[in-house]
Amino acid sequence: MPTMKISKNVRTGEKVQVTSWKSSSDSTNGSFSLGLEPLNIPQAFIWNNNTRPYWRSGPWNGQIFTGLPNMNSFLLDGPSLVDDNEGTFYVTCALADMSYLSYFILNPQGNLVEHYWDDEKGEWNSSSIPETECGIYGKCGLLGVVTLKNHQFAAV
Repeated sequence: MPTMKISKNVRTGEKVQVTSWKSSSDSTNGSFSLGLEPLNIPQAFIWNNNTRPYWRSGPWNGQIFTGLPNMNSFLLDGPSLVDDNEGTFYVTCALADMSYLSYFILNPQGNLVEHYWDDEKGEWNSSSIPETECGIYGKCGLLGVVTLKNHQFAAV
């Protein structure tokens, strides 16, 4: 996605977002979409049925989305959030190492999965957001607290 722009125009409502497939074998539009919400402080969201937040990146602090502390690991100067002063906000990123090979998929379950090539191991690896059920927006209710005990999800 280094040259891809995920964007939203706050004046027209026009947006460019990533949409999941319905299933791994059905490429029609699925239930989940990844997009940008400029709000007062911009955040990226994964939406369920374009209406309910499923995951959010945390607010943009001028350098990164605060809920993604590792996003600078392979990016040159991190991502950029641009306001074109005509109502459109968009996010782009540049790779620090152009030989870094990766691709992203918003899967039918609503997870944004990065697949990346590990030269040392000679194999593809992956990472995903949300990483656990704890990352699902509103999973525990309005003032819920989540703990992981024995790798099990539990709301307290």
